[in-house]
Amino acid sequence: MTDRAELQRISRLVDVNRQRLEQVEQQITQLETVKNEHLETEASLGALNNSTDSMIPLGSGVHLPVSEQGNVVVDIGSNIFAERTLPSAKEIIAKRQEDLQSVIDELIEQRDVTEETIKELVKTFEESAKTMPAENIEQTSSNSLPDSQNDEEEKKETHTSKRGRGFGGELTLDD
Repeated sequence: MTDRAELQRISRLVDVNRQRLEQVEQQITQLETVKNEHLETEASLGALNNSTDSMIPLGSGVHLPVSEQGNVVVDIGSNIFAERTLPSAKEIIAKRQEDLQSVIDELIEQRDVTEETIKELVKTFEESAKTMPAENIEQTSSNSLPDSQNDEEEKKETHTSKRGRGFGGELTLDD
């Protein structure tokens, strides 16, 4: 027979794993954003390689015309910048994309393992709750886990209430 303390421990483990799952999902989202930026950079480098004259956007509709485009300055790590040829810069960007994808794949594996752990803990909690005497179940009902559907609905409600716009109506990472 499982006691109240054991059910509370399982409940805390589920909460910790759910928090970890949220953190991993946030990291995946951020890394995918960075990867997309690298894809855009790679496309821009390809366009520079194929053209003779370009204009570099500075912001607010202001562009800097550039006629010579033999080399670009690239961050090669630890905020150290070096001048590289366009093909060399594309190689650096491609390598970074591979590295980002491998980290994203590792995080996806972690997410899957964490989801499985949560499912197992919820199953254990539910089975343990069934074996408890009726009077103990009433005492622990305030500590019990919500069923999966209610939890998903709570997540959606929480997520939609957090949605909003940044300054000037810009989209945020929550959107």
